[in-house]
Amino acid sequence: LACRSQCPVSWHQMHMWDPKVGPERNDLVVLRETIKRNQLGLLVEEETPQAVPAERLQMVAEDTWYAAEAGKDAAAKRSESHEREQRQKAALLIKQQRQRITNLERLREEDALKLTAAAEKERKALQEEIRTLQQKLQQQTELSASLHAQMTAQGESFQKAREEMSKQLRALEVSGRVEIGAAREQFEHEAQARIAAAIAEYKEQVAIRDVELAYRNELDAQLEEEIQRLKTECETLRHSGDRVLEELSRQGVVFMAYHPGAGHLTIALQDLARYRANPLAYAAAKCFVSEEQYRQWLEHYQKPACVAALSSGERCAMPLDKIDAPSRFVIGESNCCARHRKEDRQRTGS
Repeated sequence: LACRSQCPVSWHQMHMWDPKVGPERNDLVVLRETIKRNQLGLLVEEETPQAVPAERLQMVAEDTWYAAEAGKDAAAKRSESHEREQRQKAALLIKQQRQRITNLERLREEDALKLTAAAEKERKALQEEIRTLQQKLQQQTELSASLHAQMTAQGESFQKAREEMSKQLRALEVSGRVEIGAAREQFEHEAQARIAAAIAEYKEQVAIRDVELAYRNELDAQLEEEIQRLKTECETLRHSGDRVLEELSRQGVVFMAYHPGAGHLTIALQDLARYRANPLAYAAAKCFVSEEQYRQWLEHYQKPACVAALSSGERCAMPLDKIDAPSRFVIGESNCCARHRKEDRQRTGS
């Protein structure tokens, strides 16, 4: 049996109520009697007695006819015992409720005492804080009054000093006008003298610069004439050299040059200018390689050693097999030892 105050499930309590179990009114007994009368209109399937055939009926002795009365007495006793038990349970429940109410009252009184003590403690703390603030306010008021008095005294002193200084300034103005006029006149004379000296110095410097500039212009003109003369002579010599080479070529002279890897090269007259401009490029073209490849091959040919750089910054310089032909020379392999060729492949991922 559960009610509003004895329900262990909190969300069921809102749908429940507390029965009255006092000596004047007991809701539990009223419910029991109401259920017996079925005034609530509950549908109950009553067991209908089964009909017994007449041939099975037997006459019992007369002394057993009143056994039903004894059964009624026993039922009444059981009902009274059950009612007594219910009253005892109700009394126990009332006692428990009263005990619970007493405990709740005691807890409420304890909480009230705690709240009262906390409020009293907070009130005392606030009073102490108010007292401290009042003391600080009084101290600040006294300090403000003292500062105000000091400021008043200092203001009066400053006013007196100001009046005294004003008198002295007026006296200095009267006596200083003459001195200021003399000083201004002297300053103007000195300034005019300095300005005149500076102007003379600047004019002298400008004259010197003009002379230097004229000399430089004359020198530039002479150098320009010399450059033109040298260009003319160079052009004349080049044409005369070309005429000499043409004359030698007509006379059957063959121009030859030796380059490693290319051997003895016969240079045609029309290729002499290109050969003289860049002999290495000319030899590389004859070997069908680039100028850079030919230059590195020539270095390898003259000194067949590894050109890879060590961690110290120096060359490896390990001796290598000489590659005789520039076309078979591979940069990074033919001029490197096996260890540095392997490192280069690992670094390039090939």
